[in-house]
Amino acid sequence: LRPITTADGLPDNWVQQLSYNRTSGDLSIRTKTGAATWMSRLESLSPGGIAELNPTRYTPRIPTVIPPFGYYINGDIIRGPNRNYRILDALVDSWNILWIATEGLGIGRVDLSFGDMVFLQSGPLVQNVTALNLDGRYLWAGGADGFRVYARGISRYDRDTEQWEYYEERVIPRLEDTEVNAILADTANVWFGTDQGLVRYSKSNETWDTYRYRRGVSTQHIRHTTSLAAGDSRVWLGTNRGLALLDLESDTLRAVPGSGRFRIRDLATGSSYVWAATNKGLYRSRTTRVSWEPVRDHPVATQAFLAVDTSGDTTWALATVPPTLMVSTHPDSVWRVLKLPEAAGSVTATLSGAGERAWIGTEFGVIRVNTRSGRTSTLNQIDGLLDDVVQAIELEGPHVWIGTRVGLSRYHWANDFRDPKD
Repeated sequence: LRPITTADGLPDNWVQQLSYNRTSGDLSIRTKTGAATWMSRLESLSPGGIAELNPTRYTPRIPTVIPPFGYYINGDIIRGPNRNYRILDALVDSWNILWIATEGLGIGRVDLSFGDMVFLQSGPLVQNVTALNLDGRYLWAGGADGFRVYARGISRYDRDTEQWEYYEERVIPRLEDTEVNAILADTANVWFGTDQGLVRYSKSNETWDTYRYRRGVSTQHIRHTTSLAAGDSRVWLGTNRGLALLDLESDTLRAVPGSGRFRIRDLATGSSYVWAATNKGLYRSRTTRVSWEPVRDHPVATQAFLAVDTSGDTTWALATVPPTLMVSTHPDSVWRVLKLPEAAGSVTATLSGAGERAWIGTEFGVIRVNTRSGRTSTLNQIDGLLDDVVQAIELEGPHVWIGTRVGLSRYHWANDFRDPKD
C-alpha cells in the first residue's frame, strides 16, 4: 500500500468522494479543490473526471439491523443514550456487508446474514487537533473549536489495541471544558490546559475535575492556558497573561505574582529545571522551587521564544527572530545554536525532540533537524501532510504524530531517513 497525494498530482489531499470503475480498474477522486482519475494500469493520475461523480448522494433506506445496546435507527438518524448521530451514507458491498457512515459514531458495519451492527471508530473526536501527549500505551489528543468544528470532547488512542475512546463534555460529569491547548500526563493524572483553566483526569478512579480561572481571585485576569509542566507537588500553567500554579497539596489554583507581563508560549520539565519559552526570553526554575530566572549564558536566550522541549538533560528551544534552535545536552553545558530559515514568518510553533533529532511544527509544515550534523529537511502537504499548519507534534520512536487543523497523522520517519548523518 502507498498513499496517493498531491505529490502524485492530486489536486488536494482532502478527499471527499471516490468512485471505482470495476471494468477499467480506474478510480475517480473528488477533492476539496478539484478532481482526478487514478489509472490503475498505468499507476498515474490524470486530471478531470468530476462529471462522473454525483455530488448529491441520497442515503439509502437502512434494512432492519440490530444496533449496540442503547442505540436505535430512526430514518437517517441513529439515536443514542446521550445524543443523536446523523447517517451520512450507506453501502452494501459484494460480501453482503452493510457499511454506514455516521457523524460522530465512526463507521457502522453490519453482516446482513446476521444483522448485528458494530461501530468502527477511528481518529480523534475533534478534527482540529491542537494538543497531543504520549502516556504509556495511550496517546491523548485534544482539539479546539474551528470553522464548522466543535470541540465536544477529548480522545484517547490505545496503541496496543489500536482502539479509540472518546470523552464528551456533554456526557461526562465534571468535564466542563474541552477546548484543549496542552496535555500533560503523570503517574496519577492526565492534565488538560484549556481556554478557561485546567481539567484533570484521575487514572485510578477514572473521574474528571475542572479548575477555572475565576473573578475576584488572583487568576481573574488570566485566560487561555497555552502550556503545562510538572514540578514537585505542583502543576505549572503557562498562559497569555503570565504563569499560574496548581498546588496539588491544597488543590488550589493561583496566579504567580509579577508574571502578568509575560506571554508564556511553552513549558517543559527536564531532569533539574522547568523551562519557559516566553515573549521576553527563555526562563527556567528548579523543579523543587517556585522562583524563576532568565537564561543569560547566550545572547539568543534574550529573544522571544515560541517553543521548548526536554528529554532528560537535553533541552531544545526555538527563538523567533531570526529563527534559531538552541540545544543544550546538560543544564550547565554550552548552548549549540542552529539557524532555521525554514521557520521564518511562523508566529506559532510546536517542538518535540529526542536524542540528536528535533521535530518542529510550524505554520508552513514540519521541520526535522539533526542537531549533530545541522542538516534539516521539511515535510508539508505536497509530501502527504494533511495540512501545512501544524498545531501539535509528538515524537514516538520511529514515528512522529502530527496534529493539524484537519486531522491527525502518524508518520513513520525511520523509513525515509536511514542515513545516520541525515
